[in-house]
Amino acid sequence: MLLEDHHALIPLDVLPLEASGQEKNVYGLVLRSFFRVCMKDFVYTEKELLFHFGPYTLKSRIRDVVQEGWKKTVPEEDGEQEVKNFDGKNCKAVRLDILDKKTAPLRQFSVDTLLAFMENPQDEKEEKLADLGTPATRAQILKTLFDREYIGEQGKKLYAARRGLFLLAELRKDGALAQIADVERTTIWEKQLQDNPAGFENAIKEYIKSCIKK
Repeated sequence: MLLEDHHALIPLDVLPLEASGQEKNVYGLVLRSFFRVCMKDFVYTEKELLFHFGPYTLKSRIRDVVQEGWKKTVPEEDGEQEVKNFDGKNCKAVRLDILDKKTAPLRQFSVDTLLAFMENPQDEKEEKLADLGTPATRAQILKTLFDREYIGEQGKKLYAARRGLFLLAELRKDGALAQIADVERTTIWEKQLQDNPAGFENAIKEYIKSCIKK
């Protein structure tokens, strides 16, 4: 596994004719992804709907595509429905079914899925949070976690190593320090850093001072 600050696969030459089928598939994947970066942005508006059924409140999101851009080259995901010119005023729910199902356990992170989560983190309510790090620093953050033996990798699955679990347990003993390991708090800091760097620097200095015990 190789992690760099700036990670990218760039096709610089024509694939040899004697390449295997697997090599052609990988090259094609890299080539398509590379050219999507050069295409127009995928632009959409998103509306949130709340449906009230007695004591229940159900939430749904409707995406109205303004510009397809690079998205038109990607196959539609299962269950993804595109709605154009949606009129929320004339929308109503006509039936409510309660199903008895069991939730599946959360999947373990891999390097790819953890990088994707850092780029698009969500809280327990699946609300979008501010990005964690930047494209140039996310891979380096993971590399640091590996180097310090806070996390490990088995196959393609990541796991918290003994040292990482010890660190988390120690942080949780102090309410202020526990914020360091809280995703939502970290994303708030990220947003403050983007919006007001000077204000963030002053606030984080005060936070550090409050964490240092006499």
